Amino acid sequence: MKLATFAPDDIVLVINDYRITDFADGTFIDINKNSQPFRQVRGIRGKHTRVHTRDRSGTIRFRLLQTSNQNDILSQLAYEDDLNMTGLLLVTLRDVGGQTALQFGNAYLDGNPNISYQGGQTTAREWVVPFEFITTYNVGGNERSPLDFLENLPI
Repeated sequence: MKLATFAPDDIVLVINDYRITDFADGTFIDINKNSQPFRQVRGIRGKHTRVHTRDRSGTIRFRLLQTSNQNDILSQLAYEDDLNMTGLLLVTLRDVGGQTALQFGNAYLDGNPNISYQGGQTTAREWVVPFEFITTYNVGGNERSPLDFLENLPI
């Protein structure tokens, strides 16, 4: 028997060598590719074919707590990139509780997020990271054996 679980704390997002941890409640990461690997080309007499596309670009959006100091770091990184155009990033996303592993190259912060303030509660800061290509895109499940805890016991 296998047990499938998901824990948001198991999601590890790393930009270059810096780990992002202060995610806002709700949906906190979205990854969208700009193109699918193949597109259908319609032919004559009802025959179609598929054409391979080379576009591997897309966008990562993640939401941080308004109160997180990580906003300061990302804001400084966006500022430095705006001045010096040196902000190409390697972004890695890993679900350590499962099998999902993603990595994106030639990524960059799309500037600072739009901000809003609300009385009585905090609002999330949404960071947008376009990427040029995907180096790893393995979408896996979270199924583990209920006996996996035995692997972590000291011998």
